[in-house]
Amino acid sequence: LFDLAYTYSLDGGATFAPTKRVTEVSSDEQYSHHQNGMVFLGDYIDNDSSAGAAHLVWVDTRNQQADVFVATVERPGANPAIRLGRGRRSR
Repeated sequence: LFDLAYTYSLDGGATFAPTKRVTEVSSDEQYSHHQNGMVFLGDYIDNDSSAGAAHLVWVDTRNQQADVFVATVERPGANPAIRLGRGRRSR
């Protein structure tokens, strides 16, 4: 099973904030397949940053198929809540 977690450092990696679980439900890689039919999940994770937040995207299989999920995790000085959005992949 797969879960996405997030942490950050404000001092160049000397210390890190507590790790925060981003996914609400674990994903099972058996529901995500490469075009050749092999089970494949790992390469479809990415992030971007803006002032005070990280924007995460990943493949999520909580619905027994590969879907694209996104979340914004705010850092210090902002509300630390996780906003979760869901979008279907195009076929």
